[in-house]
Amino acid sequence: MACQTGFAQRINGLFEEFKHEKNADYVTVSPFLMTIGKWFIQMDQGNDPDDLVAKSFIKGTKSIRVLDLGDCAEDVKSRFQESLKKVHTNGYEEMVRAKDDGEDVRILAKMDKKFIKDVIIAVSGHDDCSLIQLSGKFLLDDVMNIIKEENKD
Repeated sequence: MACQTGFAQRINGLFEEFKHEKNADYVTVSPFLMTIGKWFIQMDQGNDPDDLVAKSFIKGTKSIRVLDLGDCAEDVKSRFQESLKKVHTNGYEEMVRAKDDGEDVRILAKMDKKFIKDVIIAVSGHDDCSLIQLSGKFLLDDVMNIIKEENKD
């Protein structure tokens, strides 16, 4: 049990520990699939400012991992929330922490000189428990613009 607790204290460990839970949804979008998706984005010539911000962000995305525990049993969500509180965020900077309507949202970023190479979005609450990892090469301005757009809603 001590080994499992130590494993769950890293971001990757959270994905590994919870992705096989009953009713958990786990999706990985590989670099190859991201490349194909970017072709379709390049074909869309829309000039909506929100779309341009998203396009800029997606162009820098190499891969995506999503873990959604929203349909899992309450004990699974509770374990996830406890593990999330204990997770080691070595190398990550907390960019945003917000509590809204019983949900705790954290956005963490791993910097590499002037670029962000990893973004972690962690949501925990009674209804929603999810973990999202975006890997790639992002400008800080692009990430901040996405956060601003989400906070408008």
